[in-house]
Amino acid sequence: MHFTEFLGGIANRLAAAGVDLTFASTEPEREMEVYQRFATTRRADVLILSSPMIDDPRHKLLHDLKMPFVAHGRSGEVNDFHYYDIDNEGGFYVAT
Repeated sequence: MHFTEFLGGIANRLAAAGVDLTFASTEPEREMEVYQRFATTRRADVLILSSPMIDDPRHKLLHDLKMPFVAHGRSGEVNDFHYYDIDNEGGFYVAT
């Protein structure tokens, strides 16, 4: 449920700004290939990465390809990329 609400919110906000949202999904072993294709063809202006990991290889690849991206979540103490995240601690505080 969270993912569909997340996509709906992004799609609505982008549509209001006149920007289209394109969704691409693939098998994990082909993920880097998809990012390379988007960067090479420039069919996207920016990518949104989901579930970043510590020392995420996608960050380096996209940086090397000069492909702008934003991550949905943080991947550690120091992040040298743009990200947005949810205040889980604050949410649990309000819930309790």
